Amino acid sequence: MANFIKLTRTPDKLPSHAGCAPTPAAIMIPVYLVAALVYDLVYWHRTAEFPYATLEQFTQFRASTPFQFRVLVPALVRALNAIHPLKLNVYYGAVTYAATVGTLMAFARYLSLFFQPRQTQWYALAILYPMVWNYCRLNIHYFPYDTPAIFFFTVGLVYLATRRWIAYYAVFLLGTFNKETTCFLTIAMLATQWRNMPARRLAAHVAAQAILWLSIKWFLKHALPPGTGPGVFENTFDQNVAFFTAFVTRPTRFHLWRILTFGGAWMLVPFGWSRQPPFAKRLWWMVIPLMAGMTVVGILSESRIYGEILPIVLVPALFGTETTLQRLGAPSPATHSPQDVPTR
Repeated sequence: MANFIKLTRTPDKLPSHAGCAPTPAAIMIPVYLVAALVYDLVYWHRTAEFPYATLEQFTQFRASTPFQFRVLVPALVRALNAIHPLKLNVYYGAVTYAATVGTLMAFARYLSLFFQPRQTQWYALAILYPMVWNYCRLNIHYFPYDTPAIFFFTVGLVYLATRRWIAYYAVFLLGTFNKETTCFLTIAMLATQWRNMPARRLAAHVAAQAILWLSIKWFLKHALPPGTGPGVFENTFDQNVAFFTAFVTRPTRFHLWRILTFGGAWMLVPFGWSRQPPFAKRLWWMVIPLMAGMTVVGILSESRIYGEILPIVLVPALFGTETTLQRLGAPSPATHSPQDVPTR
């Protein structure tokens, strides 16, 4: 992971840019540390424990299902607490903070596939804006796996784009113990590698990830004590139909605020569509079937449940922002050409 977290590293096969040297890590790391701290203070202030999945219940692996199966962070906190007992919220807060800092670094690395080094480092801070909306403004409950899920998904996108498969599968493995939405990475692989990778190789990757994902889910179901709740799967289709029906026929403030999921960043995507790199475009198109599938397994009004896809939404939104600013007369920042991201 050493190469990954270097904020000054230029990704493989991407051109260097004279005159746009990255900001020194001695400046960027403190900026990220402070920005993550401010976000986490807001997050902790705005949220509360879910009654059926408290920190104590998570740590004892007795939270209501399906929360019970998201064991990575609780297992880590349990181990740390066994070594040096502290209040649980101290350890959970520390893990959330570390995941927030890691997300900023991971997003900076992902952005380096599309933008100049200096842009990359400062643009990475933009991910905190939709995080504030999805996890603080439109959400009232704290779940310890939410922020690590964004981190794992973003790192997975980096390794998918650069085809570092050993690292990709390591992230997929750990991420699945954190939250089952690592299956979004498999969808991302299908979206970006279809016709860019031999069909048999792609099928082998998808099959391997499906087997790994299902094996972990089977193991957790049988290894953990029986819990209350709907189990591994809950059909939420009727709840989502009721939500969208009310949204159309008698919308309330609750419904209207949901338009600002991701902080409304999705509205900027069309403005820079012609400049989108192919990799980012393909990822964007996976959002539609993904959200359609989520109508069956998740409550769509809970914006935190699909927060992992923030990087997919935000990269096109950043291109849209640049394009809009250029039309208003702002200087045009150079970006990598869309062909620079390896797809073959």
